Amino acid sequence: MLLLIAETIGGFSAYRIARSLWWYSLSYSTVHLENFTNVECTLKYKIGFSLVISFELAGCFLLRLILPNLPLRYKSCTVSAIVAALLSFALVYVGVPGLNPVVASSRLFGCDGIDAKWFIAVYWLCPVIGWLAAAATENFIKKKMSKKIKKKAN
Repeated sequence: MLLLIAETIGGFSAYRIARSLWWYSLSYSTVHLENFTNVECTLKYKIGFSLVISFELAGCFLLRLILPNLPLRYKSCTVSAIVAALLSFALVYVGVPGLNPVVASSRLFGCDGIDAKWFIAVYWLCPVIGWLAAAATENFIKKKMSKKIKKKAN
């Protein structure tokens, strides 16, 4: 529940911060001017909606399962590479809305193409479910490994 509250606060804050950044940098970038003035937007996916849901679930599942279990020695190099690979995959195959749940929530909530309940399901609930499923999988693997170690010790 705390994670859901944190995501909600983060999404709202990210939207407000992004709007203020666009406002202060209007003269530096035409994209920022366009984002600030164009309040109408549309979610456009490159793949089917069921695959978008699968991507959000799988992406958060993999991030939660892989990143904490990387060896400390290589963590500084591999974390960036893994996250960049997933984000690149998302940009190429899913589209901009698949980049990151927080970014999608802050930039695309309320856009045409998906109603609010499905948006919340895809970008808030799917990441939480993927994250929790990875935590449960990790606990299951750890318990199984500890049982094997106990059997070998006996």
